[in-house]
Amino acid sequence: MFPKLPSLRVYLTPNGESASLPDPGSNLLSGPSSVQMPKDISYFQRERKLALKKTLQVAESKPLVIQADVMQRELESCLRREYTPENLPLLLLQYYTARITQLAQSKYLHMLRWKRFCHHSKITEQLYPFYKKQVAYIMQECNVALQRADRLSVAGENFLMGKNNPPHLVAQEDLTVYTN
Repeated sequence: MFPKLPSLRVYLTPNGESASLPDPGSNLLSGPSSVQMPKDISYFQRERKLALKKTLQVAESKPLVIQADVMQRELESCLRREYTPENLPLLLLQYYTARITQLAQSKYLHMLRWKRFCHHSKITEQLYPFYKKQVAYIMQECNVALQRADRLSVAGENFLMGKNNPPHLVAQEDLTVYTN
């Protein structure tokens, strides 16, 4: 079918050695990799299903409001605990992912301001260490938030799969940073 393929293989290999192409079924990633293995198909199906439900919500006419029912629901919500072991990992995950976005935007704006400042100021050499220190602080906080969000991402996956979260998932430092 392709008569020139053997000659191309010899041409493409160094020193004229014969090349062998890997089997299509062989595992090309034999060593450790920084790329995570893909999740299960059911995980993506549930994630897609939740996203579609959220986008397909249509505004309906408002139901008849009975004041006694509203007061009863408010009383029940006041008696319920706001932070439970089931929802705390999800709240922390939401907080840290939002914090990563805030810090990335903060760094970007900081860099834009510095660039603008450098065009109009002569004392940039004196203030550069302060700028570097501030950017380093932002990056350090972003890396910490990224590590915590990565560790807490298990809670989001467990929620989508309908599983319970392990008790050791939330660390005391997570709560300290969240409450400050």
